[in-house]
Amino acid sequence: MGSDDKSTPPFTGGDRIEMVIPHPNDRSHRHHGKQGTVTNVTANNLSELTGNPCDDWIIDVRLDDGTTLSVRARELRSPGSGN
Repeated sequence: MGSDDKSTPPFTGGDRIEMVIPHPNDRSHRHHGKQGTVTNVTANNLSELTGNPCDDWIIDVRLDDGTTLSVRARELRSPGSGN
């Protein structure tokens, strides 16, 4: 799939983010509410399976506590943009 087929990434390098993982049974729940910075965005084609265009992006983040994670856009929001 060429880059012309991709939507615009929901976040880009340098963006400030807040983790959104509200379900206590999710193994990454301990990061819910933590803030950090996007370090890289990589395109893939997961939306072909899920039907959600936001799933076409793997977003690498560095949390303020130094933790680095690779997540999907649904696990992120701009700080202060919701509960």
